[in-house]
Amino acid sequence: MRRVSLREENERLSFYDENVIEELNFLEFKSKVQNRIKILKKIENNVKDIKILDFKDENDDTVSHFCTRLICVQSTWLINWFINLEVKMMKIKLENMKISEIKKYFIQKIINKIKNIEVGDNIFIGPTCYYDEKYEIEIESKPIIAHFSFLSEMVGKREVIPQKGKITIEDDYIKNLIENLYRKFLQRKMLELQDKIKENNDERFTTIFNDIFSSTTEIKTSSFAAIEKYFPPCIAGIIKKMKSGHIKYYDRQVLTRFLKDAGVSMEESVELYKKYFKCSTEKFEKEYLYSIRHNYGMEGKRANYQTYNCQKIISFTSKMNVGCPFSRPREEFVDYLANKPLKFEDIEDIFTKNNQQSCTNFLEKLTNLKIKDRISTPIEFYKKYKESQQKENKKKTNKKVF
Repeated sequence: MRRVSLREENERLSFYDENVIEELNFLEFKSKVQNRIKILKKIENNVKDIKILDFKDENDDTVSHFCTRLICVQSTWLINWFINLEVKMMKIKLENMKISEIKKYFIQKIINKIKNIEVGDNIFIGPTCYYDEKYEIEIESKPIIAHFSFLSEMVGKREVIPQKGKITIEDDYIKNLIENLYRKFLQRKMLELQDKIKENNDERFTTIFNDIFSSTTEIKTSSFAAIEKYFPPCIAGIIKKMKSGHIKYYDRQVLTRFLKDAGVSMEESVELYKKYFKCSTEKFEKEYLYSIRHNYGMEGKRANYQTYNCQKIISFTSKMNVGCPFSRPREEFVDYLANKPLKFEDIEDIFTKNNQQSCTNFLEKLTNLKIKDRISTPIEFYKKYKESQQKENKKKTNKKVF
């Protein structure tokens, strides 16, 4: 494998700006990557305990970082994933340090390597500034002012209010400043590395990438079919359309959030889309993967998104999107009855001017139950239908036994 040197200093914090040289065989290299990926995934799942950073020592931390860079750079989406979680790892480290330690680290190791910095009565870190490990200047101790973009998280939470786009850096602001400088630095390094591997990539890196990230999470056809039969008409319609090769944005949003609430794992959802979407892996990662992960609460604000309600889905109905089948011509509804114990003539009386009532009437026909309140979300239809059928199957099983 490539030579990746030993750091001479042991530091709790690091921008990983000094290459390390250590002889690693293929399995050792892969193990370093796997161990770091495990830690990053724990961080992704919102584990903030410093104990999860269970590296053997500082060198192990550094070597594994550089090894993982070489693997994550193989995919545009993984570059962003890696950067976001490495910054969160930095945040965990900072949260477990005293402000005095953080300030000392910033003054001794960072500020003198910030390029384009302006020094006058104050030290100004402007929007074009960035950390450059090869650059160094001598700076006297002066008040520090930064462009608001370097404290974006604090500004977003209104913990600090910029004055004319600038913020005077107090001691407890330094953590946020370091995180954003590190993010910019890592973004630049990953883009540089991406350009290099386009010219000269090592096929062993591709092998490790495929082993760790592209090994498909096989959709268990039998288990998926077991729940698919309970899907409401809107979701069944979207899946049918997806099987023809593609679905539009609103249908994707509706389907992903429904699958999440129905208990389908994110990995299985991704594989479902991959199975039917007719596009390259690169296009899929660029255009669709982030949205799926976002709806599962794994990106962005990491919100717990719920299934869209019926009113919202009805508003999505168009030539391009399935939306609500009860908003469409009745003839199209025949397809949904293909694997149901009903014929169209059995359900002609379910249709009303209110789409939600029509859907509720249809569920009553399927379950032979009287449903008091109108169905308001697809997941509600799914749960009621599934529960009803499971009870019915249990009764049949008991009859056979006794």
